[in-house]
Amino acid sequence: MHDALNPRRLRYFRTVAEAGSMTGAARRLNVAQPALSYHVAEIEAAVGLTLLERRRDGVRLTFAGEVFYRHSGIISDAVDAALRDLGALARGERTNRRIRIAIFPSLAEGLIPAIARAIATVMPGTETAFREAPSTRACNLIDRGEVDFAIHLAADDEGGELLWREDLLFVQSRTPDFAEGPVPLAEVLAHPLVLPSAGNPLRVRIEAAAQALGLPVRVALEIDGWASRRSAIIAGLGPSVAGAHALRAQAAALEGWAEALGVRQIVSPRLTRQIGLRIRKGVDNEAAELVRAALQVAGDGIGLSAATA
Repeated sequence: MHDALNPRRLRYFRTVAEAGSMTGAARRLNVAQPALSYHVAEIEAAVGLTLLERRRDGVRLTFAGEVFYRHSGIISDAVDAALRDLGALARGERTNRRIRIAIFPSLAEGLIPAIARAIATVMPGTETAFREAPSTRACNLIDRGEVDFAIHLAADDEGGELLWREDLLFVQSRTPDFAEGPVPLAEVLAHPLVLPSAGNPLRVRIEAAAQALGLPVRVALEIDGWASRRSAIIAGLGPSVAGAHALRAQAAALEGWAEALGVRQIVSPRLTRQIGLRIRKGVDNEAAELVRAALQVAGDGIGLSAATA
């Protein structure tokens, strides 16, 4: 079994899985394809399971392969961290902690700088890597061992660890007859909206609120990705709903943004979304508590409300 956990073989297996073919992986690794096939076969023999389904158009992970791939990422990261720390000790240097954080894109622009500053304060010397990823993808990255922390949109009934609650605002092209001030949710739902595709946590939140009022959600366009939705709104293709802090961060970054879009608070009822945290299994408790503290500092710094508020 230990032969399957050889770091070089783990790297070979992961590259094959990611490339989707032996040929593609051999090119990436600059390794002869027969040698690569041999090492993968040796892993399968050691674990006694078929990890790759060989097909004419390449390879695909079996269920056992997906399990092995997930664990191989954790093992490879641990080996890399150990070698990095031991190398630093050998050079007489202070060892540094490395953490990887995935954040859903619409909040990343405003939150990443705040988190980076907070981590520098709470965890000095920490090397931090950020990845933007939609909520489902961010959670998948946790399951695959590719990130340590995932900040994601959480459904009301999802449970788990919740961080913040963010106001959702009605956003429309600013026309001469634009009305300022709060807008009832029923009035928002009277418009055909530019929304992300079905199943997106923002879309699910809006649909649940509409159902509670006994009203339908009318969709003008489906567009995944806030930047593209924003462009559609400005072009007059329909209004939308977006998170308050995502809008605030982009207003500061985009010249002329405030003149192009009109933003109104949604009321009756107030519409919010929950932001949750997932932590990779194997992250030590000290690191998890320090990151939680850094996230609290970051959230306070940009005005995010605690999930219990």
